[in-house]
Amino acid sequence: MGNQNLKFFIFAIVLIFCGCANMGQGPTGGKKDIISPTAKTFSPKDKATNVTKPTVEIIFDEYIQVNNANQNIIISPPQKAQPITKGVGKKVMVEFRDSLKPNTTYTIDFGKSIGDYTENNLVKDFTYSFSTGEEVDSLKISGIVLNAEDLTPCEEIYVGIHSICDDSTFTNRAFERIAKTDKEGKFTILGAGNKQYKIFALNDLNNNYYYDQPGETIAFEEIETPIPSIETTIQSDTTYKDSVTIDTIIHKTIYHYKPEDILLRAFVLPMPLQEFNKLKRERNYFILNFTKIEKSLPEITLLDTDKKDWFIVEPSITTDTVKYWITDSTIFAIDSLQLTAKYLVTDSVGKLISRTDTLWVNLNSKQIAEEKKRNETREKLIERMSRRGRKVKRDNVLKLSHEPSTIEIYNPIFIEWEHPLSKFDEDKIHFYLKEDSIYTPIKGKIQKEADPLYPRRYNLIGDFKPEIFYEVRVDSAAAFDFYGNHNNAIKMLFRIKPKEDYATMNFKIINITGEAFVDMLNTKDQVISREKVINNEVKFIHITPGEYYFRLIEDENGNEKWDTGNYQEQLQPEKVYYFNKKIKFRKNWDVEEEWDIKEYPIHEQRPSGLSSSKTRKAL
Repeated sequence: MGNQNLKFFIFAIVLIFCGCANMGQGPTGGKKDIISPTAKTFSPKDKATNVTKPTVEIIFDEYIQVNNANQNIIISPPQKAQPITKGVGKKVMVEFRDSLKPNTTYTIDFGKSIGDYTENNLVKDFTYSFSTGEEVDSLKISGIVLNAEDLTPCEEIYVGIHSICDDSTFTNRAFERIAKTDKEGKFTILGAGNKQYKIFALNDLNNNYYYDQPGETIAFEEIETPIPSIETTIQSDTTYKDSVTIDTIIHKTIYHYKPEDILLRAFVLPMPLQEFNKLKRERNYFILNFTKIEKSLPEITLLDTDKKDWFIVEPSITTDTVKYWITDSTIFAIDSLQLTAKYLVTDSVGKLISRTDTLWVNLNSKQIAEEKKRNETREKLIERMSRRGRKVKRDNVLKLSHEPSTIEIYNPIFIEWEHPLSKFDEDKIHFYLKEDSIYTPIKGKIQKEADPLYPRRYNLIGDFKPEIFYEVRVDSAAAFDFYGNHNNAIKMLFRIKPKEDYATMNFKIINITGEAFVDMLNTKDQVISREKVINNEVKFIHITPGEYYFRLIEDENGNEKWDTGNYQEQLQPEKVYYFNKKIKFRKNWDVEEEWDIKEYPIHEQRPSGLSSSKTRKAL
């Protein structure tokens, strides 16, 4: 092969490889498709009357897909048997499985269910309606659903209406028409007629479209809504050929549907069943836990013994737990106890009935092994210290509220016992004022069992002034528990923070008529402090510097807590209002604000920086 031919051969090979390298590249394409499909034909026609066909067909201008039809599509009136919705090619088909009702307007709100096949560009605000009678009802009812306690939006909750309604309709009859709330809690009910309705919200747990489950979130209006109506206005849009010459004036008809401002405050009526939950055993106590405890505590009987006074009962303030301290050393030494527990439970019709169970209250193998290891370790320590002529200090049965430190002015100063006491000598508690290195005795007293959450906690009360050091001394053997243990001598040195380290807040409340209280909240919507409104004013003192929010609750029954509603008793939940901005406090600040609780609409009051918290700090 000559040089010329060789060059030509190499050039051809290069072309082939270049071509092969580019074969998979193809065209790069154009702009991304952002246009949603458009409906072209309907069968039956949109807003058709005298419809008998149970199937709806809608053809679009491009291939489509249907997304989560059961969740996204809302049909009124609600259907017992969910319609079958299919997307095939460019067609959407909805097949009703319930019989069509006579003289009824049917609406299909497709929500976010339909998008194009390639990019899933959603068809927005797409609705369809027809009537089995002579007319199509086309009015709308709009509003918002908020959580009654914290004014957060209720998302994806049903809102329904009844045109003929008594107090039992909501509890035994499906809604006539429904809608579902969006992320902002907003809803629009389509296909309403020119008549009055009662409106409700329902988190429908069993999909029957009426309220029959105690755990369902609900809202209701005690009065009928205004009759739905429509107003029309003419809006003119002008286009210009140049800066001064009018080209075209276009007149548009704007439709305004009312009512559009329905506010529903949703709540749950807490009706927990009383049931035995679980038990727990430690060496010297056991715990019985229930979903709740009403009327009476469980009756406990130890089997195979005649002993009666072998335990002390310590009920929980949460009314769901009972702690039984075993005071008889011969009994708590037993690893496995058999006893009977007689207690109340809720039956199938909601009534409390008595039940008696036989329970084995045992230490498990892990607990026994750990206990054995601790005892062996202590015996070795005692032996080692004995050889050195020293004694092992016994474990203290006393806890202190504070190590030597600076204490918040509003925090209690306390001592807390590890076990229930059989003996306590108040004369062995001493209070001192410390100046330099001099300790001067001062008066003080003991407040026993002041906190129901902590029944073995004793508060120490004295004329403690800020910025001054105090010391509390507890003598050895000031208290004995039922097991013969006593406390070691102990000291607690502390200083109260000065008032200048805190801020104060004073609100003048406007537009309030009855009793109310105000909660100071942290950024997690947890209650830090609560104060009652007196003479249209409320004051918070000793505020730790930081950022806080405030909410007001109209306390209709004066029990100083927020109360939920009750549909059977036609009670609305107590009203809640938020001060619509965050307040930042610094040391030694005195802040005053006027607060008109009705200055802003309810759904605009909750501050945007306040996070949602389902659990709140108990006061």
